[in-house]
Amino acid sequence: NWKTVFTAADKDGSGELDVSELRSMIRRVLKINKIDLSDAAINRLFTYWDQDDSGTLTTDELFAVLEDGDHRGYEAAPTVNGDAYNAYGQNGAGAGAGG
Repeated sequence: NWKTVFTAADKDGSGELDVSELRSMIRRVLKINKIDLSDAAINRLFTYWDQDDSGTLTTDELFAVLEDGDHRGYEAAPTVNGDAYNAYGQNGAGAGAGG
């Protein structure tokens, strides 16, 4: 599930993801390469998804994006979010696992 993915990506155990942890999650877990989603695009998405501008994503911030799509009006986010969501599966168990 997504909580497990978040926890695994949270390398420093802070309960939040910084941009490098998010990038690692996108590359390693979701298996989205730099051709399909550049590092610069991940940085932009991170900035838009970081609701409180803290420099980290909480589970609430990330899950709001995963569940509701973009909350800050960035037009590319729903498509990127949908692609990542579909690549990993609706229940976070991987593509083809019922998602």
